[in-house]
Amino acid sequence: MLLFAAFLGVGGLFLWSAELPVVAGVREWAGFQLEPRDPAIQREPAAVDTSDSGPISDHQSAPILAPAGEITGSGYVTVQNYASVFAKYEGTITQLFVELGDQVHAGQKLAEVSDPGAQFALQTAQIDQALAVLQRDTRRIEVEQSIRDHVRLSSLLAKETVTARATQDAATALELARTALRQAEQEVLMADLKVQIAQEHVDELIIRAPVSGTVTDLSARIGNSVLARVDTIRSTDNLMVITDTASVYLDAEVAETNVSRLRVGLTGEAVLDGYPDQPFGFRVAGISPVVSAERGTITLRLTLDSPPDGIRPNMAARIRIALGDT
Repeated sequence: MLLFAAFLGVGGLFLWSAELPVVAGVREWAGFQLEPRDPAIQREPAAVDTSDSGPISDHQSAPILAPAGEITGSGYVTVQNYASVFAKYEGTITQLFVELGDQVHAGQKLAEVSDPGAQFALQTAQIDQALAVLQRDTRRIEVEQSIRDHVRLSSLLAKETVTARATQDAATALELARTALRQAEQEVLMADLKVQIAQEHVDELIIRAPVSGTVTDLSARIGNSVLARVDTIRSTDNLMVITDTASVYLDAEVAETNVSRLRVGLTGEAVLDGYPDQPFGFRVAGISPVVSAERGTITLRLTLDSPPDGIRPNMAARIRIALGDT
C-alpha cells in the first residue's frame, strides 16, 4: 500500500509517497494499525544464541542471552601469598641451601652472604662492651670505698676528732663517685646496643625464608655480589621468590555480554592446559567492577576446589559456568 502526502512549501506544492513498513504482517504508521496484505503471513522469532561468543566487534550488536546456558572464558593461575627474598646487607653469596622447586618453611636457611667488615664491626663492638663493663665495675668499687670513708668520718666527727669540713668533703666524694657509676652504667648500655646492631648485621648475612612455600624463582648464584635491600632499585632484583602454592586462585576473563548473568557464588568447572584430563570445580569469589574496553571482557576472581597437585602460578586455564545447573 502506498501512502501519499502533500506538503505546501515556499516553492509550491510537493507530493511524496512511500511504502509503509510491514512488521509481523501488520502495517503501522503514526500509531495506527492497518490491515495486513495477507493475514497468513507470520514471521518466526529470531533464534537466540545462548553460548558465549566472546567480545562483540564494532559491527555487531550484543546478542540477547537466555536465562539458561553457559558462560565460558579463560585465564591464569595466580597466587595470593608470595614473598620476594632480598639481602638486607650487601656482600657476596658464599652458599646456597635451596634449589628451584624446593619446599621451604619459615625461618629455614636459604643462602649465606659474606661480609668481612660485618665480622670486624662485631668484634670491635664486643671489645668496647668489655671495656665498658670494666669501667662500670671500677666505678662501683669507688662508690663502695667512698661510702666507707663517709661513714668513718661521720663517726669521727661525732667524737670531734675530725672537722666538719672533712666530713663534707667525704660526702661530696661519695656523690661524685655515684654520678661516675651512673655514667659508666649508661656507657655499658650503649656498648650493649652497639653489639646488638653488629650482631644483627652478622645474623642477617644468613638469609632465611620469610614464609613457608615453594621456591618458584631463583636468581641467586654463588659468587654473585648482592646489594642491600635499601639500595635495590628494582623490585625484580631479588634473590628468589617463595610462593605459597596453597593460596592459588584463578583470574579469568569472560565476555562483557555476560555481565547481567554474573554474580558472586556461581560455581563451575575449570581445566588447566597442563592437566587437560583433571578438571576441578571453582566458585566465583569476586567480579571486577571495571570492563576492559580493549578486549570487551570482565575479570572474575575464582576460588578453587581440589585443583591438581601440580598446579603452578601463571598456568593457563579454561573455565565453564553452567547457568542451567545453578
